Amino acid sequence: MPWRRVGRRSPRTNPTASVSWTAPRLSTPSRGALLFTTGGASVNPAQGSPEFANIAIAGAALRSWVLKLHQVTEGTGVYASHLPLSVWIGTGGPETQPDTIARHYWDLYTKREGAEHHYTAL
Repeated sequence: MPWRRVGRRSPRTNPTASVSWTAPRLSTPSRGALLFTTGGASVNPAQGSPEFANIAIAGAALRSWVLKLHQVTEGTGVYASHLPLSVWIGTGGPETQPDTIARHYWDLYTKREGAEHHYTAL
């Protein structure tokens, strides 16, 4: 199995520890999913404003890790995907509303296709 428990840390400490703890428990029913969200600047740093540069760097690192995680978990029953959001949630039309974005997540979970799905509503 490609996962191992990382020390005695809480699974909420970091993504690696979370996946190490969670993934083996998800693969049994073959319906588990690990959906990671970052801002859109993790995909396109020029999109974000300068005050978000530090989080864009961290998001880009998480994105890279999740894309590799998707490769490792493919065919195991665990679906891993990255969802960068380029939207100010709740600030505009229907495409910015939480219910609309939640449907996007549900579609990803049920269809289980691809390693990344950028949601844009700017």
